[in-house]
Amino acid sequence: MMNSKIATAQQTRTNVFCVSTGLNRRASVICLSSLLILFACQRGLAEEKHKRLGQVLGVLDAVLQAAADAERHDQHYSDDHESSFKEGYEQGYGSVASRADMDTANRAAFDDGKALGASDASHRYSDDYRRHSDRYIAEYEGSFKKGYEAGYIAMNGPRDHLETWDAEGRLQADVRGAQALLSADEALTIQSIPLGSGKVFNGRKIRGYQSDAYAVAVPAGAILRVEISTQNKAAYFNVHNTKDQSGTAVHRGEVDGAIALIKVNQPGTYVIRPFLERAAARNGETAEYTMWIDVNPQ
Repeated sequence: MMNSKIATAQQTRTNVFCVSTGLNRRASVICLSSLLILFACQRGLAEEKHKRLGQVLGVLDAVLQAAADAERHDQHYSDDHESSFKEGYEQGYGSVASRADMDTANRAAFDDGKALGASDASHRYSDDYRRHSDRYIAEYEGSFKKGYEAGYIAMNGPRDHLETWDAEGRLQADVRGAQALLSADEALTIQSIPLGSGKVFNGRKIRGYQSDAYAVAVPAGAILRVEISTQNKAAYFNVHNTKDQSGTAVHRGEVDGAIALIKVNQPGTYVIRPFLERAAARNGETAEYTMWIDVNPQ
């Protein structure tokens, strides 16, 4: 009932806005549709957040051999998101509990995956079990994946997933992880870019090895788009995910070009790092650039 009232109020405000700005009927419909799509996307992201948190806590309960009880964590969800949280909790708990029903080979794959997941988490690598594809065969991949996820989550605990969001459900940047990726010559700036919007940075400069870096928190289900324009052919940018502290970039400007399009399947913080190639930086060259950073729904 409350959600219905909110949607009705949203539609009324949108209609008033469209009429007051002089839009015709067709334009008003387009205006209303666009805002409702954005509202639905934001609600969907909140549902995904609670489902993921439920999965994390379900895995932890199973690893600790606690009885399955999603409601012991009721402080982490509201009535609106209870079903999403419980769905995730059941998936997380079940993925670990299913080990007891596995045969010897699948159980071994699960345990191997769990150890490697914990190792990756301790080194702050991204949670991608496929980097260990040489450790399992296709027949046991499912069990290996379940074990990997259990080990990764158990090592991190719920803190990483809880501290990523503020009280209003807005995704927060991983400042510590972003700073750890940078050199002493890079100055970190935190950029808040809501879904469906972007920012333009005009007249920015790279001086030798010195440059700004931009950290952006991006929700799951979004596309991060970054573009640079500069007259200096030695100027590029890389993009990193703070969950991967190995130094590997998800976009390498010298190879991938002046535009990055990154599909984000899990919420995280991305760091954009403009730079001059080594010879130009060593010679103390300067590059002025304009950069666009956009966060849009997939």
